[in-house]
Amino acid sequence: KELTTAGRGSATFTSEHQGIDIVVNALVSAAEVLITLHLAQPLGIDKDGTPRPDLLESPRSDASLDDLLAELAGIEAGYLGTYRGQSGLSLSAAVADRNPSADTSMKNALVKAKAALSAIPGPLRTAVVERRDPVLAAHAACREVKRALATEVAGALGTSLGFTVTDGD
Repeated sequence: KELTTAGRGSATFTSEHQGIDIVVNALVSAAEVLITLHLAQPLGIDKDGTPRPDLLESPRSDASLDDLLAELAGIEAGYLGTYRGQSGLSLSAAVADRNPSADTSMKNALVKAKAALSAIPGPLRTAVVERRDPVLAAHAACREVKRALATEVAGALGTSLGFTVTDGD
């Protein structure tokens, strides 16, 4: 409710722009967590290239790929303004209004990332060690989602980006 009334009675957000900034920053942060913590670290590309399947989320249940797809679905839902089959105000519509090619780029990045994650032969704990190419391709595709959010979406909406949880001190 606070976001929908941003700048028009919200106790949290004094302007609509402030609410949009919060959402865009949250999506960028979620994309960064997906890329860095859930893909780069298990792949070992954040350090010396040695795979670290023990750093995967849900390695024992072999639900890591499902978790990654769910994270991406959350980013997509946040951008498209959808939740459990319901639609609401969307960043996509606001971006398309200001810069249609930025909206198209973001949507294309989401489709490609979903396809790349879906192409990883499971389980992910094995793939990061033995079948790395599809996982590396998914990492690159997810980085493109973050890039589109941080540059094209943020640029179209005039969003100021802050630090993410993986930026360090």
